[in-house]
Amino acid sequence: MDFVPVGRETPLLLLDDMREWVAEDDPVHFILEAVDRVDFSAFKVKRT
Repeated sequence: MDFVPVGRETPLLLLDDMREWVAEDDPVHFILEAVDRVDFSAFKVKRT
């Protein structure tokens, strides 16, 4: 199994953008930005 990148700018099948449901000062925005900065190239998946 490989890591699948998340496209947060990809439109969802919902009427609203879920990011609009979260307050601007909510810590989730910090977490999303921090995760975006992680270099996932060092992660490997062990295949059996």
